[in-house]
Amino acid sequence: MAAITHLSSEVISIILGNVSVSIKDVVSFASTCKGFHDMINDDNVLWQNKLYQRWPDLKRVYNKRKYERHINFKNEVKASVKCRKELWHYVEQMSDLHYYKDDLSDSDMKDFDSLFHLEKGAYHMNYYFVIDELMSILAQSPRESNLTHRYYVKKLLRYLQQCRLKSIWQEFINYPEEQQILEQAATIVAQWYQPRKHVSYSRVKASLTSIAQQVLECLKKEHSEHSIFSTPTELFSFWENNNIDDNQWNIKEGKQIIDTLRKVLFDEVGFCGWLCVDPAITSQKYTFIDCVLEKKNGNAVSLAIVFHSVARRLGIRCDLISFPSHFFLSWKSKYNTTNPEDEECFYIDVLHRGSILTRNDCPKIRGTKKCPIANFSTYNKTSPTEIMLRMINYLQMVSRDKRTELRSLLELQHLIEPDNIDTIAQLGRYYIQHHMDLSDLMVKLIEIQNNSKNSRCAEVRRAEMMLNKFRNYTKHLPYNIIRQKENKEKRR
Repeated sequence: MAAITHLSSEVISIILGNVSVSIKDVVSFASTCKGFHDMINDDNVLWQNKLYQRWPDLKRVYNKRKYERHINFKNEVKASVKCRKELWHYVEQMSDLHYYKDDLSDSDMKDFDSLFHLEKGAYHMNYYFVIDELMSILAQSPRESNLTHRYYVKKLLRYLQQCRLKSIWQEFINYPEEQQILEQAATIVAQWYQPRKHVSYSRVKASLTSIAQQVLECLKKEHSEHSIFSTPTELFSFWENNNIDDNQWNIKEGKQIIDTLRKVLFDEVGFCGWLCVDPAITSQKYTFIDCVLEKKNGNAVSLAIVFHSVARRLGIRCDLISFPSHFFLSWKSKYNTTNPEDEECFYIDVLHRGSILTRNDCPKIRGTKKCPIANFSTYNKTSPTEIMLRMINYLQMVSRDKRTELRSLLELQHLIEPDNIDTIAQLGRYYIQHHMDLSDLMVKLIEIQNNSKNSRCAEVRRAEMMLNKFRNYTKHLPYNIIRQKENKEKRR
């Protein structure tokens, strides 16, 4: 019988690459002799296969790194194992440190930052390793997992995802206005609210681009002479990633694109609008852009974003216009003209299969008999930030009785409008109710006071009163925490 040393390195690699052979088995085999150690140490394909076998969800992350000349997958495996061990050490300590608390403040998880923050020396892939491990824990059946660990893993996952999204948001608001595109703003809301779900912005973009391609195919059948078919590819790429300040076509060709888009979106793809606003039977899924693109069912805001994003990819500018209980898309053939009011204005109603309203139509909003638009051709388009706040308001309505979700939404609202006193008050009320840290809110209130030019204005006085209230609470916080801890000890 031939000894294993007589086998070629290719055959040994195939054997070790089998799914039944674990990473630990490979390491043990490599330690048997120097020859095997050198052979396995240099087999980058083997280590890549073992990484993907053990953590299959990481494959999509590494596929995005194809631009790199070389990835040492053995080092990636070692870093992944090390990171996950450190994560579990942290999770196992959390119960002893925080078991008596109703909810965890972000400050309670600051020690966790060193595990994934590059600024604190973390390995550049640690964020993805931690996300993968936390997701895999939550994917297990609750009956098969430690419920205490599961509870803290949910807290850590929410914190980790929101730390990343705070950075993404800061980048977004620093973009020039033409690069603040609506689908990215909508994706940030979906990612923030759904920390346990992989909501991919690249997948959202791909879905919208796919619909735009369907529109082009349909348009070619009906209007093959349209100017869009002589448009350079680079221009389509620009429209995909930038807001456009004017329509690229004359009124005839613009209407042809819009009519084809309506047909494809509502007849062929099957999108439809959700009219009900009763929180007892409505659902968040009608707001999240990933869910709307998947289920083809959305409320006025989400459908308007989809319509707008596809239209922009086809060189059509249509602005979102907000009404108290509805959203419309406005469209003119030209915006950059000497007398903008001379251009006829149309309104697209996405809740009614994209029907187009003209000056002679009256939008049926809250039973009004007259068109609520004072001047039909004059309006203020809704910015991405305003759209996000509208989505948050809707989600707050349908999440009224869900404590964790309400906190998450208030924190997102505070991120978007950091100087909004009402949001700070609501968030502070939640933190006080659950004996949480108020230091970040207090810093913001001091900042509002210092930045105000008029020390007597109502907002500054409100900030001062709220700051005094928070300071008074903070003085008594240690006593409240001790009482809370004692009560939980008694219940145990």
